[in-house]
Amino acid sequence: MLISRMRLLLICSPATFAWSFLAHELIAQVAEPLLTERAAAEVKDILGGTQRLQDIAAWADIVKGQPQYRYTSALHYINFKGDEPPEHCAFDYSPPNLAAWPEWVHEKEHVNVLDAVANFTLQLVHADRGSWRRSEALRLLVHFVEDLHQPLHLSGKLRGGNDKPVVYNGYRSNLHRVWDGLVVTRRMREIHDGRIAHAENVEGSTELGAEPLHHDFLRKRSTAAPGDETDPIREAYVAHLRGLLNMTTTEGSAAQKVYNEWLSCPTTSQQTREATTWLDSFMSWMTGIRATQVSTEWSSSDLSSRYGCPEHWARGVAHLNCDTVWAFDDRQTDGQPGSAVDALGNGNRRRGPGRGRKPPRPRPPPYTDLPRLGNAYAGRIAAGDLGEGVFFGLERANGAGDGVVGPQRLHLIDSLVLRAAVRLAAVLNAVLDGDDQ
Repeated sequence: MLISRMRLLLICSPATFAWSFLAHELIAQVAEPLLTERAAAEVKDILGGTQRLQDIAAWADIVKGQPQYRYTSALHYINFKGDEPPEHCAFDYSPPNLAAWPEWVHEKEHVNVLDAVANFTLQLVHADRGSWRRSEALRLLVHFVEDLHQPLHLSGKLRGGNDKPVVYNGYRSNLHRVWDGLVVTRRMREIHDGRIAHAENVEGSTELGAEPLHHDFLRKRSTAAPGDETDPIREAYVAHLRGLLNMTTTEGSAAQKVYNEWLSCPTTSQQTREATTWLDSFMSWMTGIRATQVSTEWSSSDLSSRYGCPEHWARGVAHLNCDTVWAFDDRQTDGQPGSAVDALGNGNRRRGPGRGRKPPRPRPPPYTDLPRLGNAYAGRIAAGDLGEGVFFGLERANGAGDGVVGPQRLHLIDSLVLRAAVRLAAVLNAVLDGDDQ
């Protein structure tokens, strides 16, 4: 009953989440088939055999309001000093001494999403089998690895965009909500509508229809099982992403090169040396290709060598705040009166301070004065660059690419979701199918 009430509260509340429920579930849904047989069995055992990875991906958002988990609220993001996108994107980060774990986990400078990934990775490694601590560590690790791939969780400007009201697809929202899920649902609709048009042999547009997407679509937890056609937009997008992953199995392809880069970490002993694909021994089963290794002696306390490199992964994503996320003109406003309804359908309802409530925040700017993120912004997202180069060559696999046959880069949203899924699976493979188990 408590969980049901909490879900209702989460669906109705205007508070922001680390990605949306839907985005977290999507990433986990794509990641789960990438687990090795042993890692998948371990996940099933940890979750009691009744839940899938996607079922627990948003768990950290559900429980963070409970007294015993309030400490996790500050673990969903990191605020870098001097960060002022789009003019300057800072990445001032000092990693903890992993050999001293767990003494540092509650120190103020280590209460952030990057160090949370390190902490819960090590907790998952060392927790006793069958313990709640192990289950808790898995749930939190899954969530925070995914959060690393939401750019606004790597920027403290205006509380990660929460205090930056904008108009997106005709509805008032804020920049953080837009990147938590609205950009994902737009991409899902593009793929779904494009595939329908292609199937009907009709020249169709990949733009959104007139009907705007409300946040209730993002917040509702899907009950559709994998492959269930009752959720056609979601399943079309998952099929699209899996088609892209299939392209990475072609030896020597541009897609495989990009995939290997996703799983590469710089060496810690000599930063100038060639990067090494740190999970080759676990992921080669999927690609059938063994990447070139660099002979290096690793310390047993070196998280980056054994279980991934969250700092390295986050750097490229954080830079998107300058290149794409905050790259819009505040002067380009909607210019129309419009409705005062926001992306949650809340209108202008405002709760008073009341007993035990915080004072209401200042009323947002008039609807007509908000930056309008329209087609030009969507085009900037589509062309966003994470430095991975060409993904599509002249080849196509399983319809991935939606008819594009020339050299193309990945759509930015596809890239973020796939990066998160591939890296999540790789971390879990390393922890649950490694020598520590």
